[in-house]
This record gives sequence, C-alpha cells and structure tokens, in this order.
Amino acid sequence: MPWALGVLLKEGATEASATWQDVERWHIGENDGLWSALYLTSQAFRYSVTKSPEALATIRTLLAGEVQRMEITGVPGVFTRQFQPPDVPGAACPTNPDEYVPDVEKDDNKWVKIQDGCDWVVDRDTKEWKKTDVCGLSKYEGYCWLDNVSQDEYAGHMLALGAIWKLVDDPDVRATTKDLIEKVALHLVRNKLAFIDWDGRVTEHGKLWITSIADSPGFLSAAALDLIRMGVAVSDAPEIRDFYDNCLLQKGGPKPCLPWPLEAESPLNYLDSIEQMLLFPGDNGCKANYNNFSMMFTWLHNLVWFETEPEVRGRVQDAWASQFMHPTDPNALLRAGALHRNSWFDFGFAAFKRLGP
Repeated sequence: MPWALGVLLKEGATEASATWQDVERWHIGENDGLWSALYLTSQAFRYSVTKSPEALATIRTLLAGEVQRMEITGVPGVFTRQFQPPDVPGAACPTNPDEYVPDVEKDDNKWVKIQDGCDWVVDRDTKEWKKTDVCGLSKYEGYCWLDNVSQDEYAGHMLALGAIWKLVDDPDVRATTKDLIEKVALHLVRNKLAFIDWDGRVTEHGKLWITSIADSPGFLSAAALDLIRMGVAVSDAPEIRDFYDNCLLQKGGPKPCLPWPLEAESPLNYLDSIEQMLLFPGDNGCKANYNNFSMMFTWLHNLVWFETEPEVRGRVQDAWASQFMHPTDPNALLRAGALHRNSWFDFGFAAFKRLGP
C-alpha cells in the first residue's frame, strides 16, 4: 500500500509497535493520491536539507505508489483517483455492480475492474460485465480503480514531482520522476490541454484550456503553463517545447493550435490571462474557494521554480504578488494570501517572489 492513509488498528494494537498486520480497516478514499503527494513533497524538501536515508526511503515508497497510480489506468499521463489491491484485509473493491457502470454525463466517478489483463465494466442496459479495449494490465490483475481524475489531484501530484526533480539527487528517483512528468506533459500536448480517460472522454475536471470556463482564466493559464513547462524542463521531446513556446505563449506570432471554441480561430497567449485569478468573489471575498487558493499556489510555485526566462517568470511573480498574496481588490482585504497565516504560502512566496528593485 505505497501511499499515505489513515488506518483503524485492531483492538489491543498500539501505534508504537503496530504493523500492517494489525490494521482492522484502511481508510481509503478518492483523495489518497493528493494527500500522499503532499506528504511526498515534504519528504523531498526534508531530504534536500538532511540527506536522511529515511526520507529517501519514504520518497522511493511513495514514488512507487505514483507509478502504480498512473500505470493502472492504462493511459500514460493519467492518474487514478483511487485504487484497491486484491486480497488486502480491511480493504476491498465495491461489490455493487452499479458502481462499475460508466457514467453517462462523465460527472460521477465510477469504478473499473481489471480482469484477464483488461479493464472491465458493467453494461448499463444488460447489467452484464463486459471487457473493454484497454488491456496490457496483467500486472494489476484483480485490482479495481476509480476513474474521472481531476485537476485537484494533479495539483498534488505535480507539486511533488516538481519538488523531487529539483531537490532529490538519487539517479533512480530522478529517472522515475522524469518519466512521470514527461508522460503528463505529452498527454496534455497531444490532447490539447485535456485529460482523456480510459474511455476516450475528457474527465469532468480535466479541462485546462482557458475558454473551458472550468475555472478562472488565471487558474487555468497557470495550471497549463506549469504542467507543460515542467515537461519542457525534464524532456527532450521537441513537441513539448514547441507547444509551450508557440501555442501557450504564441512566441512565433498568432498561431491557431487548440481546437476549442473561442480559441480555434482566435489563439490566446496564456500568459496574458495569468492575472485573472478571480480568487475573491463576493462581498469581502465571502465566496472565496479555499481549495482554489491551494491549487493556485501549487501552479504558481512550480511555474516560477521551473521557468527560467526572465520576462515570463517576472510576469508570473508579479501576478502572484498582486492577485494572490498582496491584492489591491477591496474584496480581498480580509482574505489576501498574506493574511491566511499559512506557513506554506508565506515561505513559498518568500522563496520565489521578485527581489528588488
């Protein structure tokens, strides 16, 4: 079970001496990947300072879980929300067949079962199990996994992978991290900023192009720029660099490169939308979404960390300061990032903000 999660111990077991055999029930859920990735991020920073063998061992374990979390979907670049190994006491795949019926609108997360090396689901009309075309998964025979991964999950996954790439010097760990980052970037490039699930459909919260209105323009531009820029940093694939420079940043002049309505014929420079974060809706920001604060911070943090071009980096730094940490919007006066008393926000911003003049 190479990820972080809570457990209920058997009666009489103590935390000091318990092993996995003392677990009564595993508190598994659809945010396992996100929470594990945040802990993995902390271990990358810990290792960079201490060179602790324990920290490196933890990184290896949790990174192996990241690999599994992507491999099991059968789609390079796409993580699962949640998965269950077979024959683990205190954890089990759902037994209700309805949990495996693909959702019509793709706005509910549904389970997929791996049998005979392929994904199996339950037919909506006949209620019979049917084999899909997604195969090559014999390594995960008997597992089940939850589809419809979201951008929220990627905020954690990519924060962790970015931190490992920047801070951990172990060759094997770096090779694995490079592979995962590259697969995410290539998936987004080839699918035009959409996360495409096992069934060929865009996940409900997997739309990163600005005009999708899946979130604010600033949120989506920061997410898209961050994930592709990380790919540029680790990969030699020219298509990633070309997509970043000539599609997202339009460096070569106006070039239609995305098929989505409002962008197909009127290409956008994604950097021009970075200030439109819209983090403080409502009177005094009373409708602010605190999940968005945290996700936005991950995109900005790693984008500034990975971007080396002064002009691009400077614009992101300025937007981070003026729209997140120290906004001048009257509705933000009570909820500006600098007022959250959040040590992650404070130290992360301090490490990467523009210095001077």
